[in-house]
Amino acid sequence: MRKRVALVAVMAILVCLIVYAAFIEPHLLTVERKKLDFDLEKPLRVVQFTDTQLGDYFTLEQLANTVALINRQSPDIVIFTGDFLDEPREYEYQEEAVEVLKLLDNGILKIAINGNHDLGGGGEKIYDKLMMEAGFEVLVNSEVLYRTDSGKTLAFFGIDDAMLGHPNFSQLRDNIKAEDINILLTHEPDLYEAVKDLPIDLVLAGHSHGGQICLPILGPVITPPNAHLYKKGFYNIENSRKTLLYVNSGLGNTKMRFRFGNPPKITVFELE
Repeated sequence: MRKRVALVAVMAILVCLIVYAAFIEPHLLTVERKKLDFDLEKPLRVVQFTDTQLGDYFTLEQLANTVALINRQSPDIVIFTGDFLDEPREYEYQEEAVEVLKLLDNGILKIAINGNHDLGGGGEKIYDKLMMEAGFEVLVNSEVLYRTDSGKTLAFFGIDDAMLGHPNFSQLRDNIKAEDINILLTHEPDLYEAVKDLPIDLVLAGHSHGGQICLPILGPVITPPNAHLYKKGFYNIENSRKTLLYVNSGLGNTKMRFRFGNPPKITVFELE
């Protein structure tokens, strides 16, 4: 009798966990905050979001909720680090998605880079068109400069996707200046290993989804290629620049609807 009761209890717990991971946690939109001291006279607020994977497991309504949450942060700069649509050629509501992204506050700098899902199956032209229509500057092995009121320069370097694109670090190596605040945007976090010698202050990445399933103590169960060294969260790099690398675990899901230990999030960086 006791064994039967124990078995029923275990099965009930498993069912509850599956329901939670499939239908509850994927909708628990959260905000992560980090303050960074860059010796600015006037603080800047940078918001990162990533891996929406619009499709079967992330809806337009969820995207609209995300945009509304970003707007409530009053950002100066918004950064998207790849994988907007899960399957670009199959997604039916592309124009509606653009209209939602256009709701992001006007007048701010909006930057996007490629993810592997943005390029697969001929998705590159679709992604570029959608993001540019929504007011984003898409960086592909290129840079954009943001000058602060006090005359300091934030240099954002966007690297192409490593799995289906053609990452090229030559412009980064040629144009990076030690006196600037240098921010590397890369979909796959492990690409940072190729430029660890450069004076980079902050690395923003996505791609890993934090494993989607992240178990206590064990951490992310499975992460995709180029997200094996840096899987989730903040990494303090031991170098003269004290580089901070951050892997955002993203908003949407791919391949399966489950999220556990990884509620969807946006991240707010207060540059002070």
